[in-house]
Amino acid sequence: MNADRKSTREQDRKMVYELDGRPSLSTAVPLGLQHVLAMFTSNLAPILIIAGVCGLSGADTVTMVQCAMFVSGLTTFIQLYPLRLGSRYQVGARLPIVMGTSFTFVPTASAVGAAGGIGAVLGGCLAGSLVEVFMGFFYKYIRRFFPPLVVGCTLVTIGVNLLGIGVDYFAGGAGAADYGSLKNLAAASFVLVIVILLQRFGKGLAKNAAILIGLVAGYILAAVLGGAIITVFGMILINGIKMIAKAGFSERNILVMGLTFVFGIGVPAHPEAVAQLPGFIRFIFNDAVTATCIVAIIANVLFPMKDAADIEKAKEAMLG
Repeated sequence: MNADRKSTREQDRKMVYELDGRPSLSTAVPLGLQHVLAMFTSNLAPILIIAGVCGLSGADTVTMVQCAMFVSGLTTFIQLYPLRLGSRYQVGARLPIVMGTSFTFVPTASAVGAAGGIGAVLGGCLAGSLVEVFMGFFYKYIRRFFPPLVVGCTLVTIGVNLLGIGVDYFAGGAGAADYGSLKNLAAASFVLVIVILLQRFGKGLAKNAAILIGLVAGYILAAVLGGAIITVFGMILINGIKMIAKAGFSERNILVMGLTFVFGIGVPAHPEAVAQLPGFIRFIFNDAVTATCIVAIIANVLFPMKDAADIEKAKEAMLG
């Protein structure tokens, strides 16, 4: 009996990482809840931030949140079960990709919302979505402009920018009356410690569901999500560093990274440095993530790889 249980647990552990794996409900349900709870705040917070910038009423904010959650669930379902368009095309990746709003666009959307209101934000989202659809059909042709080095630098910048938001949640939420209180800091620290301990010493389901367990423990203490969210943001930063490491630290890559971070992070931190430049350039450098991505692509093209070893390493990194 014990051998059978051990075999079942081992199979569940393997199926979690298989594309068509179907683990038992005792494994699938906690991991599914972890995904939902981890994305819930990530899907909710950007809407609340933008709604605050645009001065929306409570009713309009609720409508925005409802729309975001509905579309998130619908598009996630389509990612799992694609819609076929003939024999060559399909909408959806047939992968467990949780769709939703993103903190990545918060700085840009905030600037647009402050200048033109919620209409400008929604119009920009519509235009951006059409560009993404267009890029999807031609991704295999433009993929070479997004090697691991470019993507890694962009992820690092996203992680660095999001850490500030994570700290706000850690302290109780920006604008909260008890922001930075010992109660909020202690509760978030409690969640953070649980997540770290489970990630470091946990095994099997306990390790995989570390964020879910931390969130549940935090809710029991009526805590905030900051302890778990800041961990997620930190993981984004670390994943960016790992992608850069895969690309390697050749002299050429270091040059590309240096230019990227100087102009992608340094200039947006001091917008007065480009105050005399044309408006579209100021707009690009108003958002560190946008600036980083654009500068990384340009630098990667201007300084092509010539060393055979670097080229081979880049190919290996792109393949996984």
